[in-house]
Amino acid sequence: MKGCVYIVLMLCAGLAWGAEEEYELVPPGAKTPYVFASKPKEFAGKPDARSFGFDVDGAARFANLPAFGRDGALKIRIRATDPQTDAVEVTFQQSDRKVWGCPELSIGPEWSDVVLPFAEMKYFSHWWGHLPPVQDGDLPDPRLLRAIRFCYGAWLCRGTLDKPHGFEVASVKLVRLPPGAFGDGKDHSLDEFPRLAGEVDDTARFQRAVNATPAGVLTVPRGEYRISSPIRALNRCSFDLNKNAILRAVKPMACVLLIDGRRGSGVRPHDYNVFLRGGVVDGDGLASCVNVKGFAHYTLRDCTFLNGREYGLRVDGGYEMIAENVYCKCVKPGLAGNAGIVVNGGDSHYTDCIVVDYTIGFNLLKGGSNRLTRCHVWGGPIPPPKPGELPEMLKGSINFKIDCSSAILRDCYADTGEIGYLVNGWDTRLLGCSYFNNKHFKLDRITIIKHTRGRLLVADGGFIKTTPNYTVYDGCGEVEWRNMMYSGFGPNDDCPGALSFRRPSAKDPSALKLAE
Repeated sequence: MKGCVYIVLMLCAGLAWGAEEEYELVPPGAKTPYVFASKPKEFAGKPDARSFGFDVDGAARFANLPAFGRDGALKIRIRATDPQTDAVEVTFQQSDRKVWGCPELSIGPEWSDVVLPFAEMKYFSHWWGHLPPVQDGDLPDPRLLRAIRFCYGAWLCRGTLDKPHGFEVASVKLVRLPPGAFGDGKDHSLDEFPRLAGEVDDTARFQRAVNATPAGVLTVPRGEYRISSPIRALNRCSFDLNKNAILRAVKPMACVLLIDGRRGSGVRPHDYNVFLRGGVVDGDGLASCVNVKGFAHYTLRDCTFLNGREYGLRVDGGYEMIAENVYCKCVKPGLAGNAGIVVNGGDSHYTDCIVVDYTIGFNLLKGGSNRLTRCHVWGGPIPPPKPGELPEMLKGSINFKIDCSSAILRDCYADTGEIGYLVNGWDTRLLGCSYFNNKHFKLDRITIIKHTRGRLLVADGGFIKTTPNYTVYDGCGEVEWRNMMYSGFGPNDDCPGALSFRRPSAKDPSALKLAE
């Protein structure tokens, strides 16, 4: 949510917290976990939200404790129970009618302790219009706490209203954070965070390193790192990976690395140059690779994403993703139906990005005004599942799938896919774009452009025919063609917008005059 500033840490096994003072807020004897489940389209009308919670007598429980101030926080043990549920609203409601909280608390499918500091809670001045005013420096006060409530509604499931949603809450604690819980204001290296006793992979040490580097830069040296549950960067930690640093999934999970910018950072509220640079993230067929959510300006550069189960890179929400020299490739069989780069945000730039052997190369789902420049999608190296069949990733393959509005593809290259460009968005421009089919992979029955909706401009491109069964254009007809070059097409082939080339004779007066 734009304008909100939070820092939320996901605590893994092995995170050292020191002597933490904590108080369980869930009433004794209450049945836990609390279970929230919604039906498809439950929030499509009115009411468009539902909540639950419990009362807390802060005056009786905390009146004699020293003030928590900026050291206070809620620690919530929570998990999502549906894949499309990734955030909830939580509120800290006081007896003086003041309400604090977080409208979009990021959660994942694994049980995690999510810490929400008082200093990073938003005052809910948007509620009802009659909450009392607060002064600079005011914070939640446990002595006035009367209720903790969780809410879920339409604003949290944009685009997935037709799906079920759910989450579970096992515990809610009031905690006093130890010094340094949110970092020391310095950049760090992963080498500073070794495995602790009993840790058999690198997940927990990675999470400790991320938590210790809010709004800073975490350097990751060369080496292979075994990841068994998603690393969650919710604090604007940037990553500088050695080109030979490999994060490899070793268990099934949603993704190897989740980077969520919706919370912001109390260290640098206006931090617009967060980045992931270098390295290799390998889903190994067990997980997708990297999911970036809710950022205002984020840079990806010089990264490799291998063997994503559902995707190599997925961008959800936000704007101004700057992705350069991103390489997505599958080398493991059995992943047909996945997508290299999935875009569900707008105003972003993807430059010199290569996708190899994902069934869909680029899948531009939603958002507007995305720009793709010099991006190349191709497939075929993964062999056929059975002799005589097409290579696995070419069945149903689409190089560029465009459902968003006002997309511009410039100098992009669709290479060996059943459909080169599937256009289902508004006001799409394919400028200088090409198609080629490598006949070595036995693919035929090509449709270069399939156009189902919206206006389309195709200009300054070039298509090459290498096998007999080609359709240049199959669509709704709202299309303009200009300055197209065709190679390998015959006189009876439909070649819209084709340029006419002829060699001027030396006896042609106009040609001679032009030469003079």
